[in-house]
Amino acid sequence: MKFTVALLQIAPFADDEERNLQKGLICCRQAKSMAADLAVFPELWTASAIREFPEPAAQLVLNGAEIIVVPNACQWDEIRTAGLKTRAFENLVGVAMANYPAPRIA
Repeated sequence: MKFTVALLQIAPFADDEERNLQKGLICCRQAKSMAADLAVFPELWTASAIREFPEPAAQLVLNGAEIIVVPNACQWDEIRTAGLKTRAFENLVGVAMANYPAPRIA
């Protein structure tokens, strides 16, 4: 089975959730027209961090999300892992996170 992911490298409008929503919807529709099955936004696109704040994750599930993909660009630790596990458990949803690879120690 083929699964196509669209990586949306777009900048949000500062502190304007409605404009961000409209821009995001346009980009998602464009990605869908190009046969994308999943659109991944940049970290903090909606000015919310899903692992720290439960409301965005809950809203995604209420809107029909079956999996939440969380892009990340910071050091990872057990506290952040616990946050993602909590969002998954609270909302009965799969959560996937991608981060930069750990630096190699020579």
